[in-house]
Order: sequence, then C-alpha cells, then structure tokens
Amino acid sequence: MKRKKFFATAGTGLFGFVLMKTFPFSLFGKSKKEFDTPVKVKINPSAVSRKK
Repeated sequence: MKRKKFFATAGTGLFGFVLMKTFPFSLFGKSKKEFDTPVKVKINPSAVSRKK
C-alpha cells in the first residue's frame, strides 16, 4: 500500500468514525429539558372572584 493511499484511507476512516460516533447518538441521547422541570403557578392576589 502506498503511503499517500494509506493516509487518505486512515483519514477517511477516522473522520467517518468520529462522525458516526457523534451524529446519530446526539439526536437520541438528549432528553427534553423543558419538560423535566415542574410548572410553577403563581396565584394572583389581585384577581377578582365572581361567584354567584
């Protein structure tokens, strides 16, 4: 195997390995942070209650 071909193949393989390690698992590995926190409800004391 020639030296140029070896480095081209090794570089392409390393790039593909890094790309496949980070890209597909980054889509499924993250959890939704916006739904993990509980919703805080603040009661407005100035609100008017109109019961009949």
